[in-house]
Amino acid sequence: GAWSVRLADGRRFQGDALLLTGGAWAGALAEQVGSDVRFAPRRRHLAVALAGAPTAPVQDLPVVWHHATRSPSFYVRPEVPGLLLSACDETLLEPAGSPAAERCPRDPEVLEALAAVAERYLPDWADARVHSWWAGWRTFDADDAGRFVIGPDPGVPGLFWAAGLGGHGMTASFEVGRLAAAELVAASGPVPALLEGDDYGHAFRPRSAVRAGS
Repeated sequence: GAWSVRLADGRRFQGDALLLTGGAWAGALAEQVGSDVRFAPRRRHLAVALAGAPTAPVQDLPVVWHHATRSPSFYVRPEVPGLLLSACDETLLEPAGSPAAERCPRDPEVLEALAAVAERYLPDWADARVHSWWAGWRTFDADDAGRFVIGPDPGVPGLFWAAGLGGHGMTASFEVGRLAAAELVAASGPVPALLEGDDYGHAFRPRSAVRAGS
């Protein structure tokens, strides 16, 4: 086949097509296979907070996603045993290790931003304590953050993508999978009825970025 993939346990697979779904590691994979498609992994923090004083039952609280241009953005929703909070931080950060060995590193300064959000928008939770907090990657198309990267690579024959989903991988996974499978199958023959549907005018097909100096 056109592609040969060796797994960490030594097994090797060959095929005419390769579908990459590397998440935050998509950019590193693109470089390894000679693709010009570029990605931008951005770190975002989340925290679960516990109220310091009696407040409304958690399950009765609303989901709020506040987008702002001049003041801090934030996201908050009920998450037993408290509230799930995010200051909607976005820091470009490439993974340094392998997916199996690396967790997204946390930045303690983000907790100060979360405290400021709570003090400003959630006064009843201003003295809340952090129950748990973590960071994760949201990976974007480097040239168009609002565009998913699904389908055939524009410059590498037999290479396909399902990446750059901007943190929407879980919520959009069913349709992303259908689109990616349809593109992959269409390269070798008719698309099964199970995969037929709107392709959105190829709106999500990868577009190659021009390399610096080329």
